[in-house]
Amino acid sequence: MAISVKEAHHGEANAAVGLNKAGEVYVLTTVPDTGTGAHTIFRQIAGETLGLRPDDVRIVVGNTDSFPNDVAVGGSRVTYLSGQAVYNAALVLRRKLMDFGKESFKCRPEDVRIARGVVSAPRRRPLSFAELARAAQAKGVDLKETSHFKEGPGAGGISFYAQGAEVEVDPATGRVKVSRIVSAHDVATIINPVLHQGQIEGGMVQGLGFSSMEDLKDEDGKIVPLTLGDYKLPNVQDIPAHETIFVRDMHGPAPYESKAIGEHSTSPTAAAIMNAIYDATGIQIMETPVTAEKVYRALRNRSGSLQS
Repeated sequence: MAISVKEAHHGEANAAVGLNKAGEVYVLTTVPDTGTGAHTIFRQIAGETLGLRPDDVRIVVGNTDSFPNDVAVGGSRVTYLSGQAVYNAALVLRRKLMDFGKESFKCRPEDVRIARGVVSAPRRRPLSFAELARAAQAKGVDLKETSHFKEGPGAGGISFYAQGAEVEVDPATGRVKVSRIVSAHDVATIINPVLHQGQIEGGMVQGLGFSSMEDLKDEDGKIVPLTLGDYKLPNVQDIPAHETIFVRDMHGPAPYESKAIGEHSTSPTAAAIMNAIYDATGIQIMETPVTAEKVYRALRNRSGSLQS
């Protein structure tokens, strides 16, 4: 078993949420989606705040002219930092849309509702986002809100996580087979269960490769492996049975009480596997990757020491 703890990394982020002339909601971000589903999460956050389905929110990818700075993708902080920027911008836009509704309906602010792309009030004809966009355009009002979110060290929220590994070691060859891994994660609100589980499983496989087979050799500052034929990555035959356990926490620092997950299932994998090898053989390997050759030599050296 191996246990880890991590704080979501600090930094700053920008995002804008607005309505275009057709009344479509969009999120402007300069964060690239590197395969983790960041843009899907942004659409979910904006949609939840504005009473829309995620599919009704468009993503617009900006550039260096869009904002003065933005978050770097890394440190398990995209949902935490950029997600907060999206949430805050969507919240201000929601208030502005509801103010438009209050003026149009001539009603109390508490009577105004926003959901499914319309603003409504009791006994009044609902106004669609498209109608509100046209009304705002006629008044010269830009229905676009920009948010800048910044946090320093120590404010990102702590997450705890652990992994247990079960291994089989062949004493004759030193071959190690990882047969099972259990990942336990401290989580709060899970915004997207599919993406969340994908992060956990993908991170575990990455940790498995780092700990048991990937070896990036270099000579005179040059990388030796030239192709994936020389650099071994885990394939489907290498991946062990995997189980995920969630330990629920009701408070998270990211939007809607969510917590970071990105790198958590990668960090403890090597230590869990090495500890399992120690439990099986009594030898402690301290260097990655844990190859059959290293285990074989350690077993032979231990046998020689015992005989002498």
